[in-house]
Amino acid sequence: MKKKLTALAGVFALSVTIVGCASSGGGTDDEKRAAIRESSETILEKLYAAKPQAKKDMKSCYGYATFTNANVNLIFVAAGGGYGMAAVKGGGKITYMNVGEGGLGLGLGA
Repeated sequence: MKKKLTALAGVFALSVTIVGCASSGGGTDDEKRAAIRESSETILEKLYAAKPQAKKDMKSCYGYATFTNANVNLIFVAAGGGYGMAAVKGGGKITYMNVGEGGLGLGLGA
């Protein structure tokens, strides 16, 4: 179980940091989906390179999700957004999503 949580944390961390500033770009819905799929493949390749066990763990999963994310923090206000996809393994359904976030509070951290 700990290995699966590590793999999940790795997917999340890589999806946020590696392609966080990428954009699905303009264009048709098909072009946007192709860009999201390409980003997802890049995220998974980087995950497998950093955590080889994740590839084995993924074989027993029902599906997976990858997202990009970009944030802006201005002392008391935070905002962010991104996009991604959730996929059922084995040629199953792929769901494309946009994500957004916001927050208020003192923005301190290291």
